[in-house]
Amino acid sequence: MISISVLFLSGCIANLSKGELQKNFYYMENQYCQVIIDSQKASMTDKKAVSGAKKAKSNIDQKVNKLKTNASNRKLNTLIIHYGETTEKALQSYIDEIHGKKSYANAPYKSGQLAATIANTYFNGRHASKLAEVEKISNSDNKKTSHKSHKKAQETNSSSEDSISDSSQSDSDTSESSIPADYSNALKQANYYCNVQNMSEKSIHDQLVSDAGGKFSEDAAKYALDHLNANWNENALKKAKSYQQDMAMSENDIREQLTSSAGEKFTAEQADYAVQHLHDN
Repeated sequence: MISISVLFLSGCIANLSKGELQKNFYYMENQYCQVIIDSQKASMTDKKAVSGAKKAKSNIDQKVNKLKTNASNRKLNTLIIHYGETTEKALQSYIDEIHGKKSYANAPYKSGQLAATIANTYFNGRHASKLAEVEKISNSDNKKTSHKSHKKAQETNSSSEDSISDSSQSDSDTSESSIPADYSNALKQANYYCNVQNMSEKSIHDQLVSDAGGKFSEDAAKYALDHLNANWNENALKKAKSYQQDMAMSENDIREQLTSSAGEKFTAEQADYAVQHLHDN
């Protein structure tokens, strides 16, 4: 009887490779992104939006349950499970707001933070294919929002939006028409990475010029970084607190993650500041 139970349980346990985990992560990310993309359609109604979000939530939940049986790559696996569960809450927040309710207000922000952490730490900054389309929506000057929660999912909160807007307006005395479009777009993306995802200067640069990222020129990336109103110490601190709260990492692990070339790419001084202020209120 015991041997049969052991055989049954062993048959339920998966051993997923890093590549397979990456596919699961991209699948979840694309599910969430598709809801945001669909919300921009002129034909989108509240009923259709709720139906699409519920379907995406269910699809992500199935992947999360599958990952909970995985016995390999435990650290990455746990992080992707946490991302999936947080993204389900973000989708529920979207549904509830359409119905005039409030729930999981911070879930979209945490979902974006976790996605950035996973992509930057394990997949060389590469995200799911649909994220680029969502970023175009987020950075569009003429964006039209069908639902308030979509705006929250893109920009996470009003303070981030104000920070981005203020930075964009104050960082250049030159008229907008005289700035090359690529430079302006690079700055918009850099503001998003800086103020919403709390990325380091090096990570933002690499994301802007990467063939898997913004594909901007070095000159456009330099312009964007030169015109950012950034506090890199505070970005490092926000990342550190995310690692502490979401992954229960030790201070030494947090410092290594912050400075790692395969991680967040902050300077040693910025990482030291973050760890020193980790327990501040």
